This record gives sequence, structure tokens and C-alpha cells, in this order.
Amino acid sequence: MLSFWDFVEMAEKGKIMGEKDFDSLLSKTLRELEQKYEIKYNPENPVSSDDNLSDRLFDAAVEFFEKVGVYVIDTGRQVTLSKDDLYSILESAPSEVVYGRGNETVKVSNRKVEDEVPPVVFFSAVGTPVRKSFS
Repeated sequence: MLSFWDFVEMAEKGKIMGEKDFDSLLSKTLRELEQKYEIKYNPENPVSSDDNLSDRLFDAAVEFFEKVGVYVIDTGRQVTLSKDDLYSILESAPSEVVYGRGNETVKVSNRKVEDEVPPVVFFSAVGTPVRKSFS
């Protein structure tokens, strides 16, 4: 499995790509996968319970990540992972993560399909680059 430092190295040595080029690849790939996996939004049923659609969305997401990966703004590089690496990372992910301290502690736990436990919804800049002028 890839380590944290493997990913850091990939962020420093990955494919050099301009941000606009990455955005174009992202858009183009989304359109292609939307057609390939027959993903359509139904405004009359915005939260679908169609298991087949869920499976197609997951498969499309894996293929999307394998083709597009992530863009590292700080280095101007694209980082992609193989399907095997992605599955390995997902399988080894912690079942629970704790954010904050004291009365602001939030525990985020894995949820299963059709889990009765409500999802944790929170918004923050975790994992998102933030300009110094905003911090």
C-alpha cells in the first residue's frame, strides 16, 4: 500500500499540468463517464434509492479517479492512482475519525449502505487549499 510519503513524492514528481488543463480533463472525463455509466439526474427523485445507480456511480467514481486523479495546486502536478492502490487505501482507511476538541469534537464514523445512523454533515477547509488572505 502507498504510504503518506509515497503520496508526497507523487505530488512533487507527478505529471506537470496547468490548472486549466486539469479542469478541462476533469470536465471532459465527467461527460464521458456520465454517458458510459448512464448517469442521469432526476429532479423528481434527487436522492435515489436505486442500488443499480449507486453501483454505477461508484464504478464511475473509481474510473474517474483513476483517469483524472487529483491536482496539487502547490506543485502544479497531477497525481493519479491505480485502481488497486485506490482500493487498498479505501480498505485500510480508519473506521472513525475525530475532528476538533472539547465541546467542538465531531466523530465521523463509517456508514454502511442504508445505515440507520444519520450522516455527519459539516463544512470546513479540511483538505482544501485556502489563500493566506482568508486565514
